[in-house]
Amino acid sequence: MLERGWLREVQALLESGPNENAKPFDFIGYRELRAVLHGKISLEEARGAIQQATRRYAKRQLTWFRKERACTGSQGLVTMLACKLVFSRGSSRKAWKRVAAVERSV
Repeated sequence: MLERGWLREVQALLESGPNENAKPFDFIGYRELRAVLHGKISLEEARGAIQQATRRYAKRQLTWFRKERACTGSQGLVTMLACKLVFSRGSSRKAWKRVAAVERSV
């Protein structure tokens, strides 16, 4: 997404005048990219922070789905596939074991 203009999107959002604490800056990546535009962190630092925040979000989803027994079948499958994609991006063997454990429990 960064290669497709996400930073320009955040810059345009900032230029359109919303408060720096507006709702869009609560979403994963927007806060980090705002910090890049303000010169507080580098783009590579932001990339790492966005990746970490995404993994944390996926882990929270896995935890929720593991506890929510009503979400099985296609709902759970779609979420599990999304989480696998997130975890597959350079993550550890331990993370894959957690995903496998969740799949067995569903």
